Formats: sequence, structure tokens, C-alpha cells
Amino acid sequence: MICGMRPKKFLWAAVVAWLAIGIPPAMGQEKAALTFGDNPYGYAANAVLSYTALYEGIVKPERVDFKVLHAPIDANERLMMAGQRDLGTMSFLAYFTARARGVPLVAVAVEQRLQQTERTGTPANALYVRVAAGVDNPKKLEGKKVGLPLLRSASSLYTQAILKDRYGVDLSRITWVDKPPPILYQILQSGEIDAAVLYGEPSYRALREPSLKVSFVTPDTWEAWTGTTTITTLIVAKTSIVEKYPKAVKSVLSAMQKSREYGLQNTDQILDIAAKKLGLSKEHLKQGVGTAYFAFEVSPKDRESLKLLMKYAVELKMIDKELDPSTLFFNLG
Repeated sequence: MICGMRPKKFLWAAVVAWLAIGIPPAMGQEKAALTFGDNPYGYAANAVLSYTALYEGIVKPERVDFKVLHAPIDANERLMMAGQRDLGTMSFLAYFTARARGVPLVAVAVEQRLQQTERTGTPANALYVRVAAGVDNPKKLEGKKVGLPLLRSASSLYTQAILKDRYGVDLSRITWVDKPPPILYQILQSGEIDAAVLYGEPSYRALREPSLKVSFVTPDTWEAWTGTTTITTLIVAKTSIVEKYPKAVKSVLSAMQKSREYGLQNTDQILDIAAKKLGLSKEHLKQGVGTAYFAFEVSPKDRESLKLLMKYAVELKMIDKELDPSTLFFNLG
């Protein structure tokens, strides 16, 4: 007995103290404080439509103290690998690289799949060539300068795999130029390079430029050739976070889905917000708004795609070993 307190009084004092502190985690869900790493809207209108409501706090994950941290794509991926984000977006190739190095990260969903032109009306990702370069088929890219948005990006892997095994191009005979899409568009237009992979807003500009033409549209060619989906980015989290806060991670995925649904239902409002932030016209952004959006999940077809992408990642020397596909995703239930 403490300080002569009677047992019943001690019990009531304990109950009062317990109520003042709050329900312990064992009897309720602990509210998690999570940071989410992403690039600032990216270059694509579909990302604007999907995430503006989440970024602006219009939609919030339930029972999560949620903070979005923006950084350029490559910087964000480095920060994810360094453990400075609890979860966020990563290209599948950056994720493969991290796992091959033993970084304790695990994917929880597919974030984006490139959509075929018939679904969107405009190329989601394409290889553009200068008309004056005389490249009327991909084989003629040998001996040319070709721009890629990050040599270790998803776009780079798809482009090289398609050129090598779909069109028989000798990749060693191409001079690769590594720049962000806006800069690639500028130097392609000026004639400093002969071809470039473009997506999002720079792609919309290239479509209207008479001196440029599409050689192939990445998802159209890839899916017709391989029969798999064209995955670009994943939602990835620290392994420790998904093990400790699986409900909080599911709540974030749910909020992402609700943000996308809000964007589809309130397109004008969302594009107004994004146009001001990006310094672009609303009508310009509208060109890239697609019609086919999918849940943040991983399908059996996605798993088959990732197996093939891993094969090419090793073959193209982007990672040094294959990974066990069964360990790539965490089952949130």
C-alpha cells in the first residue's frame, strides 16, 4: 500500500490517472506521425489531378499526423534510401536498387502505370525524334544522340529494353544524354540531340511542335509486345513503419485514393489550384488529364510485369542481382 492509501481509493486514483493519459495503444490504435516523400506535382496532369487535394489538406489520412515533403524525383529517392522519409513514391528501378543494397524498404502498392494512348488521347510517355534527323525507324538511332530523363529511371529501362529487343538496336552505338524532361525538350527542339524520351507537360509541347514526331509511345509498344502493365512508380515504406503501423499505412493509401476521386469530381477547382502553383494555364494542364485511373494496389499482372522489369534491370546492368519477387510487397491485409 502506498502512503497509507486504502486499496479502493488507490484503484480509483489509478483509473483517474489512466483516463487523463488516454487509452493505451493496446486498447486502441496509436496515432502515427508519418512523413511522405514525393516530387512536387511532377510534370504530368494526372499527378496534379490525383494529389492536389492531398497536398493541400483537402483530404487527410484518418488517425495519421501526415506531412508531405517535396523534393525533385532523384533527390526524393535518395532521401527515401537514406531513411529520411517514412514512406513515399519511388520508381520501381530505384526501389530495386535500394533492395539490392539491403536498404530496409518494402513496397505497399503500385503508384502509377503508364496508360495507353487510346485511354488518354495523348501519349503518356513517348520517344520523340527530330524530323530533320531522318530517323524513320528506331534502328536508325544508332550513331545518334538520344536524351533520357535520368539514365537509371523507369523511362530509361523501358526505352532501352524496347530499342534492344523489340527493334534490334545496338545500344552501345547510341550517345545517351541525361537531363530532366523540360531540358530534353529544349535541346531536342534546338537540334543538340536527335531524339528524346518525354512525358507529361514537355510531351504535350512536343506534340504541337511540327519539327518533332513520335517514334513510339512507350506503354502502347511495351504492352502490345510483352502483354504486361507499364509500371513506373511504387508506394514504398520503411519496413519498420509497415510492421508497426500497418493501419496507418493503409489509411494513407485510402487518402490517396480519396484525393484522386476528389480530383476527378472537382477537376476545375483542382486545376485552378495547380495552375497557379505551377505557373501554367489551366487549359494547358487539361490536355494531360486522363480518363483511366486505378486503385493503389498490386495486381497479379503487375507482379508479372515486375519480374520482367527485374530481368531487364539486371541485363542492362542497372542492378547487380535479381531479387526474390515474393519479398517485394508487404501484405497489408
